[in-house]
Amino acid sequence: MKIYKSLLFVALFIGLAGLINAQNQSRTEHRVQRLKEALKLSDEQTTKITEIMNRNEQKATQEQSSKPLNKKAMMKNEQKRLSAMDKEIEPLLTQEQLKKYESYKKERMNEMRSRTKGRKFKGE
Repeated sequence: MKIYKSLLFVALFIGLAGLINAQNQSRTEHRVQRLKEALKLSDEQTTKITEIMNRNEQKATQEQSSKPLNKKAMMKNEQKRLSAMDKEIEPLLTQEQLKKYESYKKERMNEMRSRTKGRKFKGE
């Protein structure tokens, strides 16, 4: 009976891990699609940016699962990761796309701020 419970637990764990990975993958695909439309990316640019964003998503997942951090530390790590991601993406873009990318990032930041305005987080 213990073996069946153990096998069930392992199967559940593998299923959940796959589900989380699929969710992250679809989120990344959605982000890349929005960028592709906003910046009119070529297929080559889209492929490279997808790879960069997938690596960034994997790093974020690893950091979140490695050790619990307070909200400020999480935000600081997120800012570092996004900054590094931007440094990888920017050389792939034309001057016109860079201008659009900057305004796109500002727009996204304003959206995030308006969504989180007034929220209180644990540990603050």
